[in-house]
Parts: sequence; C-alpha cells; structure tokens
Amino acid sequence: MPFAGGFRPIYLHFLDRELSQSANFQITGALLEGVLKRLVLGSAASLYCGISLLWENTALGEGSRILLSQLVQSGTLQPVSYNATVDEFIRSRQRLYQHDAARYPLYFTDGVDRLRLITPIVYKPDDTTDYLEEYLGAWSATGGRSGASSDETLARRLTFSALGTRDVQALTYSYFSPFVRAKEENQPAEWAIRRKISLGYAGHYLQFGDGDIATGIPGLAFYDALLSRNFPMGDVALLGSWLDMVGLGYLLSAPWQTNEDEWDGLLQIRGEGSHGRLVRLFRVLIHAVTSVLAADSGKVTQFVVRNHARTMIDQLVVGSGAEHGWNRGGPVADRIHAAEMTAEAMIARLGRSHRLAQAVEQGRALYLNERTDVLIVTATLVESRAVFDAASADWNATPALHHVGDKSYWDLGQVAGARVRLVQTEMGSGGPSGSILTVTDAIAALNPGAVVMVGIAFGIDPEHQEIGDVLVARQLLAYDLQRVGTNGNRTSVVPRGDRVSPSPRLLDRCRAAAVTWHGCAVHFGLVVSGDKLVDNRAFRDALMKLAGGEVEGGEMEGSGLYAAAHRRKIDWILVKAICDWADGAKGFRKAERQETAARNAAQFLCHTLRQGGLTG
Repeated sequence: MPFAGGFRPIYLHFLDRELSQSANFQITGALLEGVLKRLVLGSAASLYCGISLLWENTALGEGSRILLSQLVQSGTLQPVSYNATVDEFIRSRQRLYQHDAARYPLYFTDGVDRLRLITPIVYKPDDTTDYLEEYLGAWSATGGRSGASSDETLARRLTFSALGTRDVQALTYSYFSPFVRAKEENQPAEWAIRRKISLGYAGHYLQFGDGDIATGIPGLAFYDALLSRNFPMGDVALLGSWLDMVGLGYLLSAPWQTNEDEWDGLLQIRGEGSHGRLVRLFRVLIHAVTSVLAADSGKVTQFVVRNHARTMIDQLVVGSGAEHGWNRGGPVADRIHAAEMTAEAMIARLGRSHRLAQAVEQGRALYLNERTDVLIVTATLVESRAVFDAASADWNATPALHHVGDKSYWDLGQVAGARVRLVQTEMGSGGPSGSILTVTDAIAALNPGAVVMVGIAFGIDPEHQEIGDVLVARQLLAYDLQRVGTNGNRTSVVPRGDRVSPSPRLLDRCRAAAVTWHGCAVHFGLVVSGDKLVDNRAFRDALMKLAGGEVEGGEMEGSGLYAAAHRRKIDWILVKAICDWADGAKGFRKAERQETAARNAAQFLCHTLRQGGLTG
C-alpha cells in the first residue's frame, strides 16, 4: 500500500459487520459519511479495506454506495482482494458461505452483478481466512492460559473444538455459533470469540497495508487502543473539532451531495498545496498537546488527549477570526487556502505559549518541514556517534532530537541543500526494533528521498583490505534464505535470498565522491547480509563460497534496509567500513577497531553528501 504524502494508510475497520457485532455497534449511512468526510478533509492518508466489507455490509444504503464508489474512482479509497478477478472472488465467497447463505444472499442471487459497481484495485497475496485459521488456532490451543478469565478459557476451548471439525467454511462467528450455543452457560464466551475474530481479521489487513485505523468512532472504543498505531492523528472526533474551528465545518454538517462539486474539487487536490499543509498543521497541534501532556503526567490516555485537545482548540479559536462557514464561496482551493491561513494563526498563537513553544517547534520540524532528502540508519551507539561527529565537523550540524510515534529521530540539518535525518535500529533485520520495521516506520514518518545504512561490517581479505576500509554495496545478498538439500552423500546448500542492486543514483553519488576522497580505501562490490553475528572463519568462508566468491564483506542490517526501501520504492544504499575479519578474533582491539570503522564510514558518507545531488 502506498503512503500518500508520508501518511500511513487508514484501514476502514468500522465497515466490518463481524467487528461491529462484536461491539454492539451499528453503522449507519450518516455515521459512515461523517467519518469519511473527516478522514478525506482532515487527512491526506489513503483509505483501504477488503472488497467484502464494501459488498457485504447490509447497513449501507444506495447513497453510501455512491459515496464509496466516488472515493474509489478518485483513488482515495482502495478496495483490496485476495482474488485476481471479481468472478473468482464471488466463487470463493459462494464456497466459504455455503453454510451461511442466509446472511450473504448477494452471492447466491441474480443480483450479484451489482457488486461490480465497486471492484477491487489492490491485490493482497495472502488469504485472510488462512491467516485467521492459524491466528485462532494458536490462541485456542493454549487452553486455560494462566490469568485468563473463565469466560476466555471457555472461549478458547470452544474455538479449538470448532476448528477441529472445520472444512472450508469462512471463519465468521456464524461458524462458531453452534458450538457456543450448545449450552446456555456458554453464552458469555461468545463475545470473547467475536472480538478475537475481529482482532485477527483487522490485524491481518493492518499488517498487509502497514496501516492504521480511524479512532474516536462512537461505539468502537474497545478497538481504538488495541488496533491504533498512531493515535490520535486519525481521531475523527479531534479532526471534526479542528475542521470546524478552521472554518470548514459546513462541509461536515451538510450532506455530501449538497456540496458534491466542492468535494470533487477537494479530491483532486487532496494532500497537495494548502490542503497538504492544513492536515500537517493538525499534526503539529496534536504533537504539541501530547508532548506537553506526557511531560506533565507521564501517561497519556486517549480520553485525556481528546478532551485536552478539544479544550485547546476551543481556546485557540477565540480571537483567531474563524467562524463557522466564513470561507464559503469561490473555488474549493481558495477555501482550503483560507482554512490553512486560519490554522497557521492558531498554531502561531500556540507557539507563543511558554509552556508549549518547544513542542510546537518540534512539531513544525517534523510535520511542516516534512522533506527528508537523506535518512541515515545506524545500528549501534558507536555508529550514531560517529555520524554526529562527522556531520558536526563537515557542516556544523547540531543534532536535534524529535519523536514520532514510538521512534526517535535526529535532525542533522542541511548539507548541499539536502535535509538529513538519522534513526537508530537494533542489530539485525528482524524483531520489533530491527532494520525492517525501523526503516519501514521511518519511511512512513519522514517520507525520505533516500535511505543510507552506515556503520561497521566485517571484511574477508586482510591481504587486500585493511581495518577501516569503506565498503559500498554495489550488490547485496541476503544469505539467510537458503535451500538445504542432499546431493549424494553431501549436504547441498543453495541460496534463495535476493541478490539486489542499490539505487543507481546513490551508487553514482558514492562513486563520484570516491574520486575526491582522500581518506581510507573504498571498495565497491558484493556485501552479504544476514541476522547472524559472524565470528567463525569456517562459516565466513562457507558464506563466501555460497555467494560465489566475489565478496567484499558482510553485515547484519542491509537485508532489512533493502526489504523496507524496495517495498516503498525508496532509493537505498549501504556504506560500511571493516572492523574485523569474522575469523574468531572479533574481540581483539574491538572498541578501537569499531570506532575507526564507524568514523571512516561516517566521514565518507558526509563527504558524499557534501558533493550534492541528493535533494528531491
């Protein structure tokens, strides 16, 4: 799923009938329209959901379907399907819902053709039903987990029994219902099963799209804390207050069709120009509020944030000139621009508060100066400090720390016109803080033009290389993915990982920089990457043989860098320097050698940045 303007896509979980029933929630046409208008007008994020949610929700009337269709046609809403064609999807639904046809009549009547009015445009390679079977199976197999309530324990046991008899049926609550309702005392377990199904289903789509949910929808508070990843940036209650105060409330209060031409005009400029800045100003406000609340109490709950933010917006609007509907009339672009000016005045007033000034400045740096030309990624403290020292010496950088979501980022200022930031990952590519997820989150937060992994690596040829020599990956081989088989009486190992090339633009910039570089030697070639900390000569030599012999060195985070950057179509390259030979002597003068290698890699990168050509 693409990140529109750096905004994480929003998964429309509230359209899921199963999820709604698990919370005693009922979507209506008016509520749907209200939520969608706030997300369209108050955010630049793409919206997405499974095509089945759009087709199967019987609470959606003709007006709702027309609105959803308009959003699909504009590219704002992206329906997702596991099946390659509509006909294939319909056949799969008929197979899955044969046992529950009464609840899904659209797949079993002649009216199925009307479904083609909204068709999927994004293909999802993994089947949600298969995922749910594994997800629920793992949950139910634990039985009576320590600390679990008796209702949850019963729900796990009933789910386990039901899965044991399943054939091809869809994993909605209807399938589990006969097992639960077999005894009257089983009724309390129903809600535990319903919610677990919904959490699994929504979680699968959030993982697929690397998305978030809209929070603040009345009746769905249970799921806000469990599924939201960037609260309260997509909170519809706060978005509504914000849009009302900047003079756009009339678009929220009137039916979509009343201002249909204006909405059509907005969809054409959404996320760009004044609208792009308007939605980022909202983020500046929320960043300031949450930062101050966290500093004051150390704990920020959704209830506290919503109420404090609303109070602050109410205070800001006094004397700002914003009145309901004051900017009506004229092209929609002009009205959005007027709302932007009102928002700017509100944020300026906020910034004059001694209590909030620093938080506003940080928010502006993160969300208004949103351009990040080069994102530097390190994996250790010695690497980060080496970059700070080199940037300070090269362009007098003063690292400024900012926080977005769960991650911290360092702003290193500008060099040769390029805005540079740094984020530190844990060692290796996997895990919750490894390079894959760190770089993925950083791309979502900062929308960089290029990502560079810089730091330390192992070399393989002390006769032709020296400690501190810089390695620039002309190719990268992820070695962990392998096929281990048998060839006669011998074990046969065949690499299955990608052998990939970095961005031609970044490789060109590094080659050009090497011409005027007067430091250590710079080697361009193949670098192997995997999660193993290699310090064994035999294993190292086996890796070299597996890769084909022409290898300059190896490290641990590059494969994660490539995976995240490639998926988001972001330029990437790896620049590291040799700190050891992975031969069992890694501990020899370890600190000294790592500092030398990190310093050389950082200095070569800064020299490359100084040559320019990395803006935009």
